[in-house]
Amino acid sequence: MQLGLSGRLIEARGGYTLPLDDFLQWARDLGFDGVEIRYPQLPLETPAEQQDHVAARLRALGLTWVFGTVEGIVGEDALARAVGMMNLHSRCGCRFTRFSVSQPEHIVWARRFADEAARLGRRLIMQLHNGTLADTVPRALETLQLIDRANVGVAYEPCHLRFAGCEAYTDGVRELGDRLFCVSLQNYKAAAPGDSPESRVMVNGQPYVRAWPGDPAGIDFGAVIRTLRAAGFDGFATVMADAAPGQDREALARRYLEVCRAGR
Repeated sequence: MQLGLSGRLIEARGGYTLPLDDFLQWARDLGFDGVEIRYPQLPLETPAEQQDHVAARLRALGLTWVFGTVEGIVGEDALARAVGMMNLHSRCGCRFTRFSVSQPEHIVWARRFADEAARLGRRLIMQLHNGTLADTVPRALETLQLIDRANVGVAYEPCHLRFAGCEAYTDGVRELGDRLFCVSLQNYKAAAPGDSPESRVMVNGQPYVRAWPGDPAGIDFGAVIRTLRAAGFDGFATVMADAAPGQDREALARRYLEVCRAGR
């Protein structure tokens, strides 16, 4: 299993704490095998020469761009933008394109996007995520069946299963089977009475706070990784954590590496 780092970790008010080239070098120096480049780091309007520069940097550093994301695909204009972004992903060597479906009536657009992806030889992922039709494993599998395209799979995300009320989150690995294309990792736990209001995130009416990797009240990454390994998964697990205000981002990244490598 390989480990990726999302540009979400360096998001800050008004932008990012590092330019993209420096972020790629930082991820490599820390020991990550891949990255998630966020849309604002490399938007659709990026000139071709800059796209080629990023592709060359990734190759030179031995990094994989694990997945990039497109906006909601509802309507012809949104579909055209999503296809344009997918072409950028292809040009830069990005492995997967992530999209989401939030309403049943949007399935038709997901099918059309998947057909465009198939023409490019690309695979798509829906992340298990609150507020989408893929918020739980059964609903993700149902949505995959409705889309009915072999090049569409799922990014397994145990923390969002927790948000959906599923504490038996490792069961999802086996249930997804060969539709599990990649993994996303972050860590939240139920808020305690003493946690400050500004540290809390409300999801489905319940308060959560960020958890340090390895916190027994957080996600059990060891159990997750052992289950993935037992299922034969050998792809990318991408750390999707953000940093709390004032938090040491490098220490957080290193702790995720430590905990995930121990699980491997």
